[in-house]
Amino acid sequence: MNIHLDYETRSRADLTDVGAYRYANDPSTEILCAAIAEGDNEPVIWRCDQAMTQEVLDLLHLMTGHRDALVYAHNAQFEVAISDALFRKTFGIAPPAHSKWRCTAAMGRRAALPSSLKNLAEFLQLKNQKDSKGTELIRKFSIPQKGTGQFIDPKDDPEAFQLFCDYCLQDVRVEQEIHEKIGFFSSKSAEQVFALDMAINARGFPVNLDALRKADVLVDAETERLGKIFTDITGLKHTQRERFMGWLKERGFKPDNLQSATLDEVLADESFEEDTELGKALKIKKLITFASLAKIKSMLACAGPHDNRVRGTLTYHGAGTGRWSASLVQPQNFKRPAAFMESLSEQAYKDICDGCSSEWLDLVYGPPLEVISSCIRHFIQNDSPMLDVDYSSIEARIIAWQAGEQWRLDVFTTHGRIYEASASTMFGVPLSEFDAYRAEHKKHHPLRQKGKVAELALAYRGGVGAMVKMGAIKQGLIEEELPEIVKAWREASPKIVGLWKQCEIAAKNAIKFPSREFTFGIGCSFYTKKIASERFLFMSLPSKRLIAYPRPDIRQQLVWQEVKKVKTPEGIKTEKGDWKKILTPTEGQVQKVMAIYPEARITDVITFHGKIPNSAHWGNISTHGGVFVENCIQGIAADFMAHGAINAESKGYEIVALIHDEALAHFYPEKGQSLEEFTRLLVELPEWAEGMPLAADGDIVKFYKK
Repeated sequence: MNIHLDYETRSRADLTDVGAYRYANDPSTEILCAAIAEGDNEPVIWRCDQAMTQEVLDLLHLMTGHRDALVYAHNAQFEVAISDALFRKTFGIAPPAHSKWRCTAAMGRRAALPSSLKNLAEFLQLKNQKDSKGTELIRKFSIPQKGTGQFIDPKDDPEAFQLFCDYCLQDVRVEQEIHEKIGFFSSKSAEQVFALDMAINARGFPVNLDALRKADVLVDAETERLGKIFTDITGLKHTQRERFMGWLKERGFKPDNLQSATLDEVLADESFEEDTELGKALKIKKLITFASLAKIKSMLACAGPHDNRVRGTLTYHGAGTGRWSASLVQPQNFKRPAAFMESLSEQAYKDICDGCSSEWLDLVYGPPLEVISSCIRHFIQNDSPMLDVDYSSIEARIIAWQAGEQWRLDVFTTHGRIYEASASTMFGVPLSEFDAYRAEHKKHHPLRQKGKVAELALAYRGGVGAMVKMGAIKQGLIEEELPEIVKAWREASPKIVGLWKQCEIAAKNAIKFPSREFTFGIGCSFYTKKIASERFLFMSLPSKRLIAYPRPDIRQQLVWQEVKKVKTPEGIKTEKGDWKKILTPTEGQVQKVMAIYPEARITDVITFHGKIPNSAHWGNISTHGGVFVENCIQGIAADFMAHGAINAESKGYEIVALIHDEALAHFYPEKGQSLEEFTRLLVELPEWAEGMPLAADGDIVKFYKK
């Protein structure tokens, strides 16, 4: 039995800033109306300005009391949070159990389709579409009005409120039709993982609110101090980004953006003169704009008014592979400590907790904002220790297992030192030399770094560009030696290279021959099928979970590598630049490119409909075997995490955060819990993963460290 639900609410809290759980528990938050429907029946409305009808009351009791009732909502985390906080207060009935909830937005994500109600309805070409008047009505009834700071009540504009209720009803109609179209993406295993997601999001992770408040004061004071210096130098406010870029260009600044990576590269250049006006301004800009510092205010904003928990930060199936993504605070991209703070961040954090001044941080450690930024992970802290366990080299282990690269499997079933082993295999240096070098010099063998960068950059058909993006140059490698490293890595891992080809051939064959299934790797396959009036390419993983690629096709693509001229002391030098591509090129485009780049080539590539990288738009995306292998490996990693986390939860371990391939949980030794058992539960192999060398390592921690 399916019940569909949608709320419209009002609150002084900003949902975007504080998240669903903090919003729902704000004292000012109220439910204004609720649209409810059973199955595919026409929805009915409850309004805060009218008496409850028997029909609505019956549906509420059915939703909460019937054993087999499932409650569907779009972006259900919001409806769950509102129900937990306000259902009993509003309707006089206990809210639905978390196990009853389902989410049509999550179904959209599982189908690799847009997750917003509007965009998903448009993509599926539904009969019912989202009401375009919603944004205007939300501004009218859901937030305080500018100027007065007061809410507009339903009785103040009954005609507009009727439209608001109609808007709520229409959302449910759209949701019902989405469920009808793509309900096949719901399965027993998917529901188990979604229930896990609900439990972790509702539990939230703990933060040290007192320390956050102290850090926030330090950040504001230091930002104000540096901002004044910045203004003295430039005549601008540090927030005037475009005008500052113009100021920089007048002084010879060459990059075309002020992104963190760009500033890092400029500041690390040996020729950079930090004592000039330009140098001082850039250093201040870098310090003030540390992204991690904004997370301090975000954690303070999102933490519950009644406790120290930040809830609702995980997005189930947020990545196309099935991995969780993050929102709000996003511990997934917390900054690692700066190099000079690696061994000092714990003590600096303790000093912040004790109420030290920014002058103290500057005197003892270094620039206060960089010091606080380096401590950002530690603010995730409980009153008692936590369990922190991370899967060991999980993607490298999975790809070795899938490709059948035996020497890699041998590494993971013995010493596990894949960086040294990779370098040893690539360069023909015995592993014993790495041990002898470290014993003599008290540091890693220089070849280890080449092995490390190669392992991180090359497993998914990456080349020189991937190595550069992974920091090869910053870590001491020379650009001229990178092609040889790529060549050596591929020669040392022929079965992984073969897996890229095998995967791409299987995908192309599945598109060409829709009625057949084509296998690759261990327990993986591709096939195409038409569902919900759309054609999908499906990658089936060993767990039998599907990764979807809508509207697959094979098209022509024009590819070439740009050549750029660089001025050097020896004269003008020609260097190879970025790879460029045009999907389904016209004859004119082909002629124009080949006139300049005769080596340009036209190839057949797989395309599908998806979100265009670095864009908010959707369209045709080209892909290849390396990307498919990456999707496969990361999808399997997500399955291992889900399986292990469900195991741990079933034994009473309360996970508070999943951060990439890492699980953070409460620790109750008085209940017989142990780090060893938690780790064992996480690495327990499902029946479909025979032969996979899964491993994890962890610690009992005072606060989040990794």
